[in-house]
Amino acid sequence: YALTIQSQPSGAQVFIDGQPTDLVTPTTLETLKAGLTYKIGLQLNRYKPFEKDFVAQGDLAQKFDVPLELIPLAKAVITSVPTGAEIFVNDVKINHTTPFTIENLEFPQRLFVRLEKDGYQKFEKTIEVTEAKDFLIEGKLDKKPEPIVEVPVRITASVAGARILINGEEMGVTPLKLTLVPGEYQVVVSKAQYKSQSKTVTVKAGVKQ
Repeated sequence: YALTIQSQPSGAQVFIDGQPTDLVTPTTLETLKAGLTYKIGLQLNRYKPFEKDFVAQGDLAQKFDVPLELIPLAKAVITSVPTGAEIFVNDVKINHTTPFTIENLEFPQRLFVRLEKDGYQKFEKTIEVTEAKDFLIEGKLDKKPEPIVEVPVRITASVAGARILINGEEMGVTPLKLTLVPGEYQVVVSKAQYKSQSKTVTVKAGVKQ
């Protein structure tokens, strides 16, 4: 007795009474005995297993076509503000930028997602993929702080050796060369037998003072 088995899609492994065979669909079983009941099973990766009782009867060969049902898988929906960030999954760069959806994720598994964009601090998040649903990863990228650039400053007075205080902190005596970060400073210059001088100085980036 012969039974022809086809599946959609093809390539499913054939089982008879729970035992695997070397056959894959489409194929024909030619050793079945008429009058007996067989449990025919099909298995294909990412598809739900199929199993059905089949009674070999009659003299004519029979055929049945099995539409296999796809197992639902998960998705990782990755977005960022701003968009256009490079995406790394488990430390491997993928050839896409945000926004992007990673389809057909099997579970359970853990994903380590990192987003990078020039001028912004990186964003990292770990997700546990545990079921067939959409896992949303929203990365808010913060701008990298501007590098602090110190400005060269030279302080002089009409007399040498005058004491210099900047924001209340003694820095040396005139003439004095130092560097300061941009900002506003209170500078006091004093020397015995001379009148102290106080001045508010604004130090600007890129301007030598």
